[in-house]
Amino acid sequence: MVIAICDDEPIILNDIMLMVDEIIDEYGYTGQFYSFNSGEELLKNIEKDPIYFDIYILGISMKNINGIEVAKKIRHFDKDAIIIFLTGYQEWMSEAFDVQAFHYLLKPVDRKKLEVVFKKILNYLSDRKVVYYFKQGNKLHSIRYKNIYYFESDKRKIKIVTDNSECCYYYDTIYNVQKIVGEELFTRTHASYFINMDYIRNFDGKDVTLENGISIPVSKKYVESFNINFMKYLKKRI
Repeated sequence: MVIAICDDEPIILNDIMLMVDEIIDEYGYTGQFYSFNSGEELLKNIEKDPIYFDIYILGISMKNINGIEVAKKIRHFDKDAIIIFLTGYQEWMSEAFDVQAFHYLLKPVDRKKLEVVFKKILNYLSDRKVVYYFKQGNKLHSIRYKNIYYFESDKRKIKIVTDNSECCYYYDTIYNVQKIVGEELFTRTHASYFINMDYIRNFDGKDVTLENGISIPVSKKYVESFNINFMKYLKKRI
């Protein structure tokens, strides 16, 4: 998971990062952390390099732009991210609810309370898959599952085709993609294709037509599993 921690108190920033790293490691997760010393720094980073963070841990009483204002700006482009507030004052609680905060913690943060919060977060994240992460070189990128039409194996690369007609390429195998993504929303139709069932508009027995008009082949090897997965998908939406 990718976590942004933002607070203008360096000691608190470092302590939170160490505690969170320990906690998620105990539960078998790994985290990629990004720390920011101000709300301005975080927002500039998001604007420059729009990584979808799973979790934002925001100090509320920061100089210039406080955590509530930062959260409001985050909510303009990310309604699904988990936001936790750090504050020394309980009176901020009502405003935290206005930006759909997952929780808020009083400073100094107690490790046991932080662990309780993260246990809830980990259970919540395991029940939903929202963002697909991939690396191009050493750089981490992210795309919403709901924005992906399909994954295509192209030699030793994976091509991701999105709803805005953009394509992303990175080194991996379609097998690894399938293992990471699962088959609740996506299904394999061919040795080279793994498609988002939300975008299926027609199936003629040989090819699937997606919302964007692209036809994806359904090979004999995968036609049975495709039919089973698509029927399960449809039943969940009835």
